[in-house]
Amino acid sequence: MFGKIKVATGLMVVLAVFCVFQLVTEGLGFWSLSRTHDDVGSLSDIALKQVNAVNETTQHLMDARINLSRAGTRMVRGGTEPVDIVQHARKQIALADKSFAAFVSAPKTGDENIARTRSCSHLRAARR
Repeated sequence: MFGKIKVATGLMVVLAVFCVFQLVTEGLGFWSLSRTHDDVGSLSDIALKQVNAVNETTQHLMDARINLSRAGTRMVRGGTEPVDIVQHARKQIALADKSFAAFVSAPKTGDENIARTRSCSHLRAARR
């Protein structure tokens, strides 16, 4: 069957097959790259939410610490208890608690990966 094919025709067929393989490989590479780009963007959004919540918590706690330090300094110097400063520190601690709760409740993974994580958890539980 292949004995009657000319060398030039055979080389053209091999070249066409390699071109098809190259196009398929490039298509799969592009698909993989776009999926990776979407996944990295999703993880970046999640990380930003978590970092913002932690930064806000730190800011509130630092503000409360500074206010309590001021109140302590005023009391050591013989003044009365600065109720307004202590009250502000309490508000800042409450806000820090809310910010930390936002961090804890922030998603750890994207919506699509939650189903994957659950299925992997079930597989691990079944193996034990």
